[in-house]
This record gives sequence, C-alpha cells and structure tokens, in this order.
Amino acid sequence: MKTIHGELLDISFSNGRCYMLKEFNLTPEMVEKTLMGFPPYQLGYDRDLAVEHAHLPPIVYPFYKEIFEFQRLLAPEELFGSYLIIFFESNNKDTVRIRNQTGSLNILGLKGRFMRTYPSLVRDFYLYLLLENAHYFDKVVYSVNKDYFDKTDLILYKQNQTVALNILLDSAYAKRYRYQKDFRQGKSPDLTKLQIDLIIGDDLRRPVNNYYLPKQNCVDLVIQDFEKLIQSLV
Repeated sequence: MKTIHGELLDISFSNGRCYMLKEFNLTPEMVEKTLMGFPPYQLGYDRDLAVEHAHLPPIVYPFYKEIFEFQRLLAPEELFGSYLIIFFESNNKDTVRIRNQTGSLNILGLKGRFMRTYPSLVRDFYLYLLLENAHYFDKVVYSVNKDYFDKTDLILYKQNQTVALNILLDSAYAKRYRYQKDFRQGKSPDLTKLQIDLIIGDDLRRPVNNYYLPKQNCVDLVIQDFEKLIQSLV
C-alpha cells in the first residue's frame, strides 16, 4: 500500500468506526539502543496499599500512544508525566485523583506502581518485535484493548488458528502483580480461549541497562508451545 503522507497509509471509516493506518518500522535493535540512552532502571519505589489495589486507567495507553504517534519509547519518568496529564487531576502536592472521579491517590505510590510496571511494557513490546521478525506466524497482534480488558498480552495467528500469549516474568512480584491485576478487574480465566503462558526465567532473559529483555530462545519456546497446542487439537 502506498503512503498518503509520511508514514500514513490510510484513514478509513466503516460501521460507525474510524481507523488510521500507519507504517511501523521499529526494530528490537532500535529499542535496545533507546533503552541504553535512558538512566539505568532502578528498584525501590514507594508502595501505597490503596494505590496497589486501585483500578487505575491503562498505563499501557500512553506507552503505546507514543509508539503509534512518534515510533519511539519515552523514558519512564517522562512517560509518567504524560500518564498524569492524560488521566489525573491534582488534589494537592501529595495526592491526585482520576479525572471526573472522587477520592485521592498518593502520587508517590502511584509513581511507584507505574515505575514497577514500565519494564513489563518494554518486555512485552520487545517480544512482539522478536516474534514479528521470526516470520513464523501469519500475524502477531498487540492490542491495548485486549491487554487492558482481557489480560491478553499478544495474539498469535497461523493457519486459521488463534492463540493468546500471556507473558510473565518468573518473579514473586510479577506473579503477585498478575494476581492483583486479575482481582482488580474481576476477571476469571477464559477456558474457551486457546492460550500459551510464557514464563520468562533467568535463562530466557538478558539485562539491557537493568531492563530484562526476552532472549531469542523465547521465540523458539513460543513456537514450540504453539505447535504442541495446535497438535493437541487434532
């Protein structure tokens, strides 16, 4: 498809919805280079019990909005600023509230939860790029809507089969975070959905400026699990 202007391929309208289609050129190498330009990722951010259990607006939205609009990753501090501007209003110097809602959230606790979530956004996006580059699947899809509402990290398509891929770091915090996410959203497993769970342990990840990115062997493992799942249906 030819571009209309810059990276823009199409603007279309159908069935009460509008769509914008753009070229997308980010690579795993470009993501790694960007991460190396950030300050090294640090642990130890504040925790606030109310914030930890709150149902927050989607942290994934400003992350992928930036990628969609500018094909770049923002450093976590800068992205947190965007998150506040989009979804929150200030109560005072210590607390904020979600726009058009009552109540308050401790801003340092909110920042802590955001900063602990940020590496998982990078990890999932990086694995998406690796799977795309493998050219094994007919299509690999990331959807903010599916991520936020259905707990589906990626969707894999091949030979008329559709399989959800859930990605989890093999750590106590990651497992607790997944449980809390499910609990906050009132979700229970969809037993009708074909699904693969990828648990990324030390042998499947490598540090890049203190961000742990999936290794290439994650792709091999996903393909193996996908093939086993499809074969089990025959």
